[in-house]
Amino acid sequence: MQTRSLLALILFISIIPLRSSVFAANDLGAYYVQDSKYDVCSTKQEYEKWENDLIAKIRQSGIKENLFTQDGGGPNGAQWNPQGNLFIIATFDDKGASFEAKAYSVKILLNDIEQKEKISWHSSNNKNHIFSFVLSRITWEKYLRKIKPQDYPFIYSRPINELYPGPEVGEVFDLKVNIYRQGKSTIKLHKVFFAAFGE
Repeated sequence: MQTRSLLALILFISIIPLRSSVFAANDLGAYYVQDSKYDVCSTKQEYEKWENDLIAKIRQSGIKENLFTQDGGGPNGAQWNPQGNLFIIATFDDKGASFEAKAYSVKILLNDIEQKEKISWHSSNNKNHIFSFVLSRITWEKYLRKIKPQDYPFIYSRPINELYPGPEVGEVFDLKVNIYRQGKSTIKLHKVFFAAFGE
């Protein structure tokens, strides 16, 4: 009897899905390159280790706290005086389609203007496909603009009447990433980067 119970337990454990296969797949995350809000000088090996460590964490549990979601210390949670390059990572689940990088194309839009950035594909986990690209400070700074009402849901976690100072403080850029499989649009991702500058 005990042997049967043990076998049943082993069978139950073996069919539990791995954590890495169940997180919400379609998402965008932003990180300062090598976790520095300022420009950094490092070796290729140092950069690759940082990148590989971050990808491993995301492959395991998905995109968690990042610059699109975390309080950056500025007014109303803006990223305060950002000056570094941004490492953007995307995860997506193409309805179970097997992964072949050559089957996909990606369109990157800043404020609806297409950008030509190098896409790096990373090995997938059981369910989610992963790619990344870097937005240099020179690139993203050019697209900072005034905040519009349509940005509010992306950058504020509190009601507008509770913000101090008001909702017009700071600047943003709008990032859209459209993913195409064999020429057909399959997934659209959208985030807003919120920054503020001062002494």
